[in-house]
Amino acid sequence: MQAQTVLQSMYLEGVRGQLQAQEEKKFKKRKTEKINMDGRAKILMQDVIIEGVKEWQDGQDKAIEDAALKKQAKEQYNVATDLWKVRELDRKERNAQLKGGWEDEVKRWSVERDNAKYDHRKPRWTKPKMPPMEKAPRKPLLADFALQDLDNDNDGDGDGDHPMSDNSVGL
Repeated sequence: MQAQTVLQSMYLEGVRGQLQAQEEKKFKKRKTEKINMDGRAKILMQDVIIEGVKEWQDGQDKAIEDAALKKQAKEQYNVATDLWKVRELDRKERNAQLKGGWEDEVKRWSVERDNAKYDHRKPRWTKPKMPPMEKAPRKPLLADFALQDLDNDNDGDGDGDHPMSDNSVGL
């Protein structure tokens, strides 16, 4: 009985959280509606009306500012992604050169090994090991730049301490 009660209370907590989230979502939608929704006559000089208009205007200004920040973050993301693509191609080219050199050494070693087998002796050197390949850098995420905009708004110094900034990544 006690276990059943505990399980039911856990389930109800989850359902209550979902219901609260739905109500908050509806409340946020209502903020953009008209001020005079109760059907009563209003005087436009009342404090309640003035506060409602200020809140609505602040919401509109914030939405415009958020859209501008999103656009700026998207542009920064596109620049960082283009830079990442170039670096990734360069890295792949360097790795291909390393692997090509290693394959040439393995071919030379194979010839030496075959000759040694024919002459009934041991090869002069061991098989070359593949050199460690350069690891891929982390691809930039759009969320990184959205968070960067929020951080820049909070501290305002704009010193470029983002992980994908040019001053922190060596070429």
